[in-house]
Parts: sequence; structure tokens; C-alpha cells
Amino acid sequence: MDGLNQLLRAAPTPNTPLSGGRLHSSTSPHLALTVALYAHQRLNPRLSYLALRTLTRFAQKLNVPLVACLGGEAEGIRDALLRRLDSATEDVRVKVALLRLLTASTTRQQGLTNAFLTPPEKLLDPLTSLFNPSTSTSSGRELGLAVVELVDALWSEKYTTATTYLQDKSDFWQALVLPLTKEKTNEVNNAIVGHTLRVLARQVFSSDAKPSACLKSAMDKLCDPVKGTICHWSEHIVSSLEDSSQLSNDVTELLLPAWRDLVVVMVARAKTWLADKQKVSIASDILHALLNQLENESMDEKLALLLAELYLALVKHCGKNLIEKEDCFKGVGKLLVKVQEAVMTTPTHSQMLILGAALRMVKLTEPSAQSQGQALTLLGPVTWLVQQHGRLAGSSSSSSSSCTTAATLSLAAALLHQCLLRCAPDAARPFLAHTPVVPALLHAVETYMQCGEEEVVGELLLLLSTLSRVAELSDDLSTQTLSSTLTLTIPPSKTGLLSEVVWGVVWGVRREGVGGVEGGVNVAAVHLGALCGALGAPHRQPALALASATLVSSLAPYASMWIVTHPASYSQLTAATTRCIHITTQLLHTPRVVEMELSGERSSSSGGSSEAPAIAPQITAATTEVLNRMLQVVCACLSALIALGPDLTDLLCGPGIDVGAWALFFHPSFRPVSAHDPNAQPSLASLTSVLDLYDSHASKESRGLSPCRGGAPEVGLCVQVLAVTAEKALLLLLTQSTLALMRPETPPRDSLRVRHGLADEMNSFFTRWLGRRPAASPLPSSSSTASGTSCTAQVDLTYLRLAQQLVARLASNK
Repeated sequence: MDGLNQLLRAAPTPNTPLSGGRLHSSTSPHLALTVALYAHQRLNPRLSYLALRTLTRFAQKLNVPLVACLGGEAEGIRDALLRRLDSATEDVRVKVALLRLLTASTTRQQGLTNAFLTPPEKLLDPLTSLFNPSTSTSSGRELGLAVVELVDALWSEKYTTATTYLQDKSDFWQALVLPLTKEKTNEVNNAIVGHTLRVLARQVFSSDAKPSACLKSAMDKLCDPVKGTICHWSEHIVSSLEDSSQLSNDVTELLLPAWRDLVVVMVARAKTWLADKQKVSIASDILHALLNQLENESMDEKLALLLAELYLALVKHCGKNLIEKEDCFKGVGKLLVKVQEAVMTTPTHSQMLILGAALRMVKLTEPSAQSQGQALTLLGPVTWLVQQHGRLAGSSSSSSSSCTTAATLSLAAALLHQCLLRCAPDAARPFLAHTPVVPALLHAVETYMQCGEEEVVGELLLLLSTLSRVAELSDDLSTQTLSSTLTLTIPPSKTGLLSEVVWGVVWGVRREGVGGVEGGVNVAAVHLGALCGALGAPHRQPALALASATLVSSLAPYASMWIVTHPASYSQLTAATTRCIHITTQLLHTPRVVEMELSGERSSSSGGSSEAPAIAPQITAATTEVLNRMLQVVCACLSALIALGPDLTDLLCGPGIDVGAWALFFHPSFRPVSAHDPNAQPSLASLTSVLDLYDSHASKESRGLSPCRGGAPEVGLCVQVLAVTAEKALLLLLTQSTLALMRPETPPRDSLRVRHGLADEMNSFFTRWLGRRPAASPLPSSSSTASGTSCTAQVDLTYLRLAQQLVARLASNK
């Protein structure tokens, strides 16, 4: 026995031979076999216990298969040990030592484990009876822990022989969850609970939402909403984390990770086992524990990370249940306050998980009075977080680099942006007034643009454009500051980033008026090529094209100042805007061309021909989205040209109006112009083409039929936007036609063609929408009023009657 004690205390190394010098001969038994034979000793249980402990040390330290060392005696030794494990009179210490040997062998001695699992019932059947021994003695508790450790190891190392055999054993699953369902939480060893939860988590995950009846019965007991067992364990785990006297490795290294795994698997895979009330209760416990960790001066970073991961998973899969509770947003707001107060000491990974959970919760809400109140609880701390992370961007100190990253700032900026979208400007401004967030954002944009973090820069620019619309006017947020800082920082090739810069300037010009013109013209001048290029290919760059057209519309009221400041950008952008209407309308009429362009199927050898192939591609959802963005571009371009031209009422009735002071953007004819000729000036037919597009999508005659020329598949363009676009196109058509007829330099022949073309093109349109009523009275009839036509979905009929009367007058020779 003294020799075995020495072997047990000695730590063998991989270079230590298994046989001693005296036994090194062809007839000498192997050292491992010699030790294993001591396990047969029944007269002194301590001798068997020490032998098994020695074999466990061999299994852990030596890279030698022990089953091979046992030779022909392996089966006999296995059967003898299994009989002792199943014996009711065997010493508990021997059983524990054997179970620990098998647990250790699962990772490094798979051959030995497989030998004991052949057949599986000889080892696994006795385990069920050993699951819940008497807990009144320390040896009984030790035996229960050894059993669940072995079961956990078998599941962890994926011994399918064992897991397949046990997964349909009802007695096994009932015995496994018995300590969790029958005993009080403070009477069960935390390690036993941890291993049990880990086995349940792995089995629920592997069952792929189709658990066996045995597992489902056991889990139903654990998740019984009447008894509230699982909520009691949640409270116990949280209280263990708060009580430093109970905090041990069993809690931090085993119990909490196992709890996280089980809860995540249950809410993600087995969604019906937990009731909504239980989900909310568990989330509340986790949030409370996370707050407690952040308030603690000696915060355990690993614990905070585990809790944050679990809370994010609960928000991801149960967010709709959580946002219905008022305390949920208040708790997350307190959490963000704690993160903001301890931003230098909170690990970035934990901050990202917390910000991600808050962002997901905000995105689940719809803009409303209730969501505004919820967003306002987060607005203050997240604004300071953005300012802090923006200020720390690019810092070279080790303390700063450990508490901030580009991804952390991106999440904080996204959260602030979503909160601002759900708040009225007047409600949000007090939270933004005392926070120098804009200088920090501009500094971060410059820093991360140099590092190539384009995705992060895009999120920051999106936030800046929103702040330009919402926040109070200040020198930090002026159009001049944004343009001077961002114009040279963002290269023209980064069209996605450039569009957000343009939007920021657009909102600035609209709010500042004349004071913002210089900044807007500066952006237009520096990025002139990119803006004109986007307007020339709106299907390729719809976001930048829309921003460019809106910029022209915003600068239009100050056209004279724009012309003086930078005439080249004015002339080129107005021409590009006019041509964009022509190109985009033709593309909207032939969506298959757009589909082929975006998918790369259109042959480059076609010489620019828009002729569709014999088998037309199907219009995908992504292309439909692009087509709707293009429709918005057309609407913005029409608004820009209307703002740049004269008021139609002043043109018709104003005394002494200078007709020559206004530009004629469209050629005064209704002859179609090719979209592939870059030098051709679009004609008035481009505007009637917009009306044709509206007519084909919104008229009753074509409802349910193909709305596009050439038999293209139906495309779901937004009828509301299309109606607004048609109204603007009709107004611009009347304005440009009137201007052409009033200009003294227009030849009489061209004036006559304009009158005839206007009458021909518009009479058919009016006939389809107004019927064959005379154009004498523009007042709405009772029948049309009762029809229920909404101006948001169709062009207003009164507006059409007024336009019909005006066309009739313009078409006459009087």
C-alpha cells in the first residue's frame, strides 16, 4: 500500500516508462496491469481505491493506451470493476474512484472508455441507480457528483454509443432532473446542477427541436410554470453571484456557463417549453445580476461577459415579450448608465453585447408615443457613450485601446440613430444640447477612414446626417463645418459614404437657409463628377442619385447665389438632373434591362441596345427594391427642376414676368429621345413618359396585367410615390410647355408642334382618368367625390380637371 501511495503522489511524465527496471522482461507483467489487479482486492477497500486513483493518474498524464497495457486481462478487469460499481455493499469511495477513472479516460483514453461501453448497458444501467444517493453524508454527495461528471463527459466528448442508449431511457432523464425538481436550491451541490444543466443543454440542442418523449417529460417538470422550478434556479444563480461567500469556481466556471447554454438553447430551439412570464423573469434576473457586476468595483470580466451574452440571447429570441414591460427599458437604461460611467474599465466585448441587446430592443419597437418614451430612457447615456468612444478613437494608450474599438463605436452610433428616429426633434434636443457628440464623431470619421473601417464610417455618417436634421443648430453642426471636414475625408469613389455626407449637407441647407448654401455648393463642386455620375446611372447608385437630386432641390431656391459661387456645378448638375428623369423613366418602363444590368447578364457586345433576350429574367425582390428607389430619384429630380423654374401661376398671371430669365430644361417638342445619346437634350416626351408609367400601374384597365412595355413581368412599384411623381411631372410639363410657348425666340413652327403634341399626348391621358367630360368646369362632381379616390394613392381628380382645362387653353391658337 505504501508503494501505491507513492505512485499516486508521484506525477508521471510522458517520458516515464510504464514498467520498472525490475519488471522489464518478457515475462514481467505491465505496471498498469499490476496496479489494475489491485482493484480486485476486496479485503481492504482502501487498496482498491488507491489502485483506481493511480490508474486515473496514468490516464491523465501518459500518452499510452491503458487498455492495451492490460492485455488479455482487460475484459476480466472490466467485468470485475463493473460488478463492484453495481454492488450495493461496495465502498462508496471505490465507486467514486472508478467513476473518476472513467471520466478522465473519456478525453485521453477513448479505448478504455469504449471497452467499458461494450456493451453499454453494463455501465450505463447502474448509473441510473447511483444518480441520487443520500446527500446526508459527504461521500453520498461525492458519489452523485461523480456520476453526473461522467455523464457530462460522455455527452461532451460525443460518445454516441452512450448517448444513443440513454436518450430514450425515461428512468435516466427522470433521475437526472430529480435534484433540480425535488430538492431546495440551496441543498444541491452547484457542481451537480452545473453538470446536469450542461447535459440537458447538449441534448436539447442535438435533438433539433424534436426531443424524445423521455426528454420532453423531464423538461416539462423542470419548466413547470405552476411550480416555477426553473425561475427558482434562476434566482439561486443570481443570488450566488451576488454573495461573495458563495462565489466559487463551481459557480463561475461551471454553473453559470451551463445555465447560459441551457437558456439559450431553450429560447432558440425549444421555444414552447418556457412560458412568456418565465422568459421575462429570467431576463429580469440576468439584467439585475449584470447591473450588480457593473456596480462592483472589482468586476469579474468573465462573469460580466457571460451575463451579457445570455441577456443578448434572451433579447434576440424573446425581445417582443420583454419590450412589453416598462421596467425592461428602464433597466437597460440603467445598464447603459453604468457602462458609460465605467467605460474605461468595462471590456469592449461586454460593452458590445450590452449595446447589441439595447439596439435589438429598440429596433423591435415601432415609432409611436410609447416607443418615444422608451427611446428617451436610453438617449442620454448612449449619447455620452458615442461621445466617449468617438473621442477615444485612434488613441494609442493601452487603457484606451482596451475599452474602445471601431465596432463598439459603430454599435453605439447605430443605437443612438435608432433612438433619434423614434423621438420627436423637440424631445431629443435637450439630451443632445449638452453633449459634444458632433466633434467626437467628426474626429472618429477621420480616424477610422484612414484605417479603412468603411462600415463603421458609414454608420457614423448616417448618425451625423440624422443629427443635422434633428439637433439644435450650432457651429459644430453647421453645413460649413460638415462640408469642410468631410468633403476631403470621403473620396468620390466611396459612393455609399458620400451619399450620407450629401444628406447631412441637404438637411443643413434646409435648416440654415442662405447660411448653408456655401457648404452645399462646396460639396457639389468637390464631388461634381461623382454626383453627376450617380444621376447618369441611377440603377447602379440609387442612394447617391437620390441624395444628389435632393441637394439640387435644396439649393434651387438660392440658384442665383449658386451660379455666382460655382457656375460649373450648377450647369452640370441641372443638366444631369434633367437627363436623369429621361434615363430613369425609360429604365422603369423596361425593368428587365435593370435586372440584367444588376445581375451582369447583359452582354457588353450589344452596343448599348436595350433589346431584351428571348427568355426574359425574372424580376427579383432586390431589383424591385432598386426600381422603387429609382422612382424616388425621379420624384426628387422633378422637385428639383420645379424649384429651379418659375411658378406656373406667376408665369400665366404675373405682370411683367421676364420669361427669358428662366431656363428651358427640356427641348420644346414631344419627339422621343434615345437614352443612349449622352449629348441629346431630353424633350417634353420624357415627362409624358412619367405619366404613362403612372397610367400603366395605377389605372383600372391595366390592374392585374403587365404594367411595363415589352411584356415584362409585373413589378410592384409603390403607387403612392408614383402618384406624387405623376403630379410633379404634370406640373413640370405644364410649366415647361408654357415657358416654351411664351419665349419670343421659339419659332412659330415649334410653338405649333408644342400645342399639337400637348393636346395629343394629354387628351388621351385625361380621357382615361376623367372620362369624356367636357373640360369646361374644373370643379369636382358629386360622383367623383363619392368614388372615394384618395390623393395618396392616385392623382387628385380636381387637380387633373384644372390641368385639363389649362391644356385645352394652351393647345388653342388664342
